[in-house]
Amino acid sequence: MKKEYGLVKSRRLLFLLLLIIITGISIGFMSRSVYAAGRTVQIRLKPCGGEVSKNSLLVSRRGTIGRLPKASRTGYVFTGWYTRKTDGEKATGKTKVSSLTRYVLYARYEPVTYQIRFRKNGVLEQAPEPMTCSYGQTYRLPGAGDTNLEHWSTSKTGRGSMYGAGKKIKNLASTPGKTITLYAIGLSGRNNIEKLVKYFVRQGYTKEAAAGIAGNLMYESGGGASDIKLNAVEYKTGRGIGMVQWTDTSDGPRRTNFERYCASRGKPWPNKDLQLQIDFLMLELNGEYGKIWAFLPRMGYPAKYKMTLEEFKRCNNVAKATRVFCANYERPYANDCGMSDRIYLAKIAYKYLQ
Repeated sequence: MKKEYGLVKSRRLLFLLLLIIITGISIGFMSRSVYAAGRTVQIRLKPCGGEVSKNSLLVSRRGTIGRLPKASRTGYVFTGWYTRKTDGEKATGKTKVSSLTRYVLYARYEPVTYQIRFRKNGVLEQAPEPMTCSYGQTYRLPGAGDTNLEHWSTSKTGRGSMYGAGKKIKNLASTPGKTITLYAIGLSGRNNIEKLVKYFVRQGYTKEAAAGIAGNLMYESGGGASDIKLNAVEYKTGRGIGMVQWTDTSDGPRRTNFERYCASRGKPWPNKDLQLQIDFLMLELNGEYGKIWAFLPRMGYPAKYKMTLEEFKRCNNVAKATRVFCANYERPYANDCGMSDRIYLAKIAYKYLQ
């Protein structure tokens, strides 16, 4: 029994000794961990609308921050890290951690500056002065009052990005120091027919739809195959005026609206300003003066000519486009008023686009 008791006692002593050793090791490890944690500080990085490769840094307490990553943001130049979103102190690699008021750094930027230069492109007598722009800011393009100017384009031919004369633009470039060149695009052409059909093609209409519009206006204005007559007045009655023959009827005061629009643009009726008359036509098509584009069954037009404006824009048949424009926009009292002549003239207009 004494031997067994001694063996048990020895085992207990051995177990107690091992427990003391393990506890000591654990306490030492924890002490070192706490000591190590006390020597480092986590600095959080806020990109403030941009991007950064790291969201935080571990740096030595009472030491310097060291190398900081750069933040990036489209349209802006990174200018540094600061202790506050606004104001605050700028932090660099030499900044001591203990000197920071908060252990969060905020990215700060300056907007990219770019330039827009203009080219008269055979449309203007003189090109406007260049514009210096900042990313994020809105600017108005020049040329709102020039009737020869329709758009500015990044392409000489007008096939690039298009911006309306006098319209607002924003963020044309996001690269520092970049120069954007815009070319004047006007109502170019040998006559009003060519100018008008090219205009509507640039507005997204098919060539056939543009020709259908022109054929109707060539007929309505009395210009015939030679041109679209801008100062036209309806024969005998004098009620209809302009290339569309705007008339006050039960459908609405279209002549009155047109005359008021001309006066508001500083060019009272009568006038021969193609751009002004196109502008008013476009306002009507876009519904600025009520539902002008409308198919009226009571007028007697065949239902097959009923078409939305968006469908008309995609029309790929000259004769059909001519009939649809007449039925939905012109709407003469006689539903087949000179239709064969209108189609014949539209085909002439189509040739200007070949």
